Amino acid sequence: MNLILLKSGDFISENIACLSDFRFEHIKKILKLRTGENVKTGLLGGKIGDGEIIEIGEENVKLRTNFYKQPPERNPAILFCALPRPKVFRRVLLNAATFGVKETHFFHSLKVEKSYWQSPFLSQDSINEIVENALMQSVDTVAPQVCFHKFFKPFVEDVFAQRVKGMRSFVFHPSKNSQEFDAEKSEKCCVVIGAEGGFSDFEIETFEKCGVKIVSIGERILRVEQVVSAVLGRF
Repeated sequence: MNLILLKSGDFISENIACLSDFRFEHIKKILKLRTGENVKTGLLGGKIGDGEIIEIGEENVKLRTNFYKQPPERNPAILFCALPRPKVFRRVLLNAATFGVKETHFFHSLKVEKSYWQSPFLSQDSINEIVENALMQSVDTVAPQVCFHKFFKPFVEDVFAQRVKGMRSFVFHPSKNSQEFDAEKSEKCCVVIGAEGGFSDFEIETFEKCGVKIVSIGERILRVEQVVSAVLGRF
């Protein structure tokens, strides 16, 4: 945890926050900080700064906050990913948020098991936990927008086709017709990653109608979370 992420409900006055959960345990037992010392803090959706410990006891810690720095720039990529297995979903969302992606879409495709949509990991509480862990790891305060689309064709025709207008878009699908992926580090674009096993011919054709470019990052077949990290790291 490289940042103590604070929410509006943590404040007992204008600039004094009181923590008694895992963040308190981290400050006391991991960082082993004492009264008068500072810890890096950030306000969810706001700025980053310092928190001076003004009181620490057996049950909670009180911090005097001073936020003065803007969060880091967002990753220019918009991520579209076929919904992976529940445990992989956690890692994909964590990695994307850690890389600074601020808009992530998960959608259904032929090789997505319908049971994946019933996973408790897709609950809002679980998503909040994953995202907040990513923000504290990467020293960021701006949570991403996370969207879900349970039907492939309406997703591509009604959502994806509109979202990609005016942007370069890449579908990662290793095949003999794939081109090598080239990314401009500051370029806003859309990247599409399939489930384990990739996309069907019909799905590729549907994406191509939106003007996307079919690309790959090499001959090796990678896991979904590995592709996500490899692609987002290019930006």
